[in-house]
Amino acid sequence: MMMMTTACQSQVRRIPSESIRAGSLCSIRKNEQGVYLLQECRYEDAIECFGTSLRTLNKVLSSHTLDGEPQTVQQGSDDQTMGTADCNDVSQDIEMAPLVCDEKENSVFETAAGSQHDGSGRGCTRVHVSSMDRQQQVTDPMPRALLGHIDLIYKKPISMFKFLKMPFFSYNNVVEMSISVMFNFALAHHLFAVSGQSENPDKVVDQAVALYELIHSLQVQERIEISLEYSMGTICNLGHIHQLRGDLDKASKCFQHMLSIFCFLQSQSSLEVGQRYSSDGTHDDQRDNRFSSSSLCLKKILESDVLFQSVSHLLLKTGAAAAA
Repeated sequence: MMMMTTACQSQVRRIPSESIRAGSLCSIRKNEQGVYLLQECRYEDAIECFGTSLRTLNKVLSSHTLDGEPQTVQQGSDDQTMGTADCNDVSQDIEMAPLVCDEKENSVFETAAGSQHDGSGRGCTRVHVSSMDRQQQVTDPMPRALLGHIDLIYKKPISMFKFLKMPFFSYNNVVEMSISVMFNFALAHHLFAVSGQSENPDKVVDQAVALYELIHSLQVQERIEISLEYSMGTICNLGHIHQLRGDLDKASKCFQHMLSIFCFLQSQSSLEVGQRYSSDGTHDDQRDNRFSSSSLCLKKILESDVLFQSVSHLLLKTGAAAAA
């Protein structure tokens, strides 16, 4: 009995400290405040809120250790409860490919949120991931044409209201919250850059690119799951920036990657109903759930004008090539 209890504790490590719980709740409230400000087009204030939320979550992650070593994210644990987790099981079947080259390792909080690393090394395995070469970003100025193209951006922020009712937070919960805030942080920079409100839009959009690529890198290198809808939103917004900067090669990689995800979901959701059953004729609940998730993800993408329009021109090209 003791061995079983120990095994369960090692699989899903809880954060018992009330001070850590208070920090997590504070970061959630800051995120929700940022979401409201973002929707009110108060981008600079939203950036401040998301930055505060992200730094607070970084402190929570740094405090969450086991025998003095940083924890790794547990794959497939029962408490991966991100608000849009409906599509997470489907995303496990999709190969996430790197979108950029010439990468350097940077801390998300040093690179994007501006906070200092504590020097203990405890955060290295969690927040050090690849992001775009800073020098390359500086040499790719944002054209004035980028201003005003709000309709081409996937601009749906992530709300974390559901986490407010949680009695405790696992390590995975805090990591998922961090990724959610990171997406909102990137989106706020992106919208601020194109709104005309920023005095230095080139610098602001560089920060958005670094954050978007960081989110994608976390998925690729650390296998951290986020909703497939927001994963596509991340890639869509990267493609939007690269395209309007004139970097058509990087933009093409983004949109082609989105197309591969779309085609995968389309093929999964269009499978015959009979294939939901096992070879002996019995109903396969696990397979049925997988198909339902695929259909749900596809439905969300089709309902998003921005996501669908980003791949529709590629779908037309693919269809024309097949017809020829």
